[in-house]
Amino acid sequence: MTMEHNIKLMDGRLLACYPKEDGPSEAIDNELKLDTSGRYLIVGRRQAVPSEQEKDERKEIDRKLFLDHAFLFIENRERILSDSRMFLCPVPIQSGLAYTGTSGFQHSTLGVYVEWWLNCPQANICAEEDDERWIVYHLAGSPLSGGNHCGLVNQKGKTKTQSLSEFRSLWTSFQKVNRTYDHAKALYQAYTISEVLDIFQEEGRTEVHDQDISLYFLEQANQWLKQRIQALKDYGDRLYKRLHETLMRTKKEELKAFLTEYYAIQAKADRRLAEIQEIRLSLRRQLKSGELSSKEYQKAWGPFRKERESVKYGVYEFSHENLHRLFPEDCVSLSEIEKFLKNDLKEEDINNK
Repeated sequence: MTMEHNIKLMDGRLLACYPKEDGPSEAIDNELKLDTSGRYLIVGRRQAVPSEQEKDERKEIDRKLFLDHAFLFIENRERILSDSRMFLCPVPIQSGLAYTGTSGFQHSTLGVYVEWWLNCPQANICAEEDDERWIVYHLAGSPLSGGNHCGLVNQKGKTKTQSLSEFRSLWTSFQKVNRTYDHAKALYQAYTISEVLDIFQEEGRTEVHDQDISLYFLEQANQWLKQRIQALKDYGDRLYKRLHETLMRTKKEELKAFLTEYYAIQAKADRRLAEIQEIRLSLRRQLKSGELSSKEYQKAWGPFRKERESVKYGVYEFSHENLHRLFPEDCVSLSEIEKFLKNDLKEEDINNK
């Protein structure tokens, strides 16, 4: 999202930008579209043949610099997120999907990767067998089948290809971040990766501290765990709702009978409560006029007050006991039953038309 010489980051902060001295470059078209080249239909370790542009020597140098210093960029993530020229620094890594090709992945930047790593914990992997840490830098696979072979890099700059179970979360979140800044990429100045590393050198930001990286990966693991817990909770809630609906459908006629009787008891109770309220108001008027003393008022009102509570409890007791009888191992509320029967009647009306 861009504003007047600003970009708004995912955490809400505004980052001041510097318009390109020679004017805006060509607009970036990252809209999702069908890939007609067929280059990304093969899902596996076999890579697409690079074009002449991708063989550009400068890009190959920047690609190696990016991979060799990926963990340094994580170490200095706050520095990158505080300077738009670092944030918009181009990263010559081209991901792609079967069927849609490179759309959504074009012209990624250093800031895009940093925000993606921070907000997609699945992109940060700690190998169980040797406790080695890896981050995802390249995405390739099928959005339909989920088959994939993604590129990972470790702290030493070593890369490997691996199939990841959370592939959908990875590519959808990357595209979301990357496409957010397409307008800004065309308008504002950006450093090169070499320039970013030179600035780090000048500012003494050349070390990757293992303690900081360990904390970062722990935070990402905690974030991922929270997401999975929430996903399981949502799934459980959906199952619980379906259970309720299934139980109520099996006892629909009993529920109708219960509700009819409940409404009759509630109506009778409401009438008696209204009568008791009128008696109370009459007694209070007598108290106010002096016809009754406070003691006489309390003595006269006492039985009606008890009756009022008894009437209210009687309605509750009827509802509670019958719901427990109908659903002894579950907790179904009166409002759920009313909503279910109301929706069920609507469905019947629709089916009868």
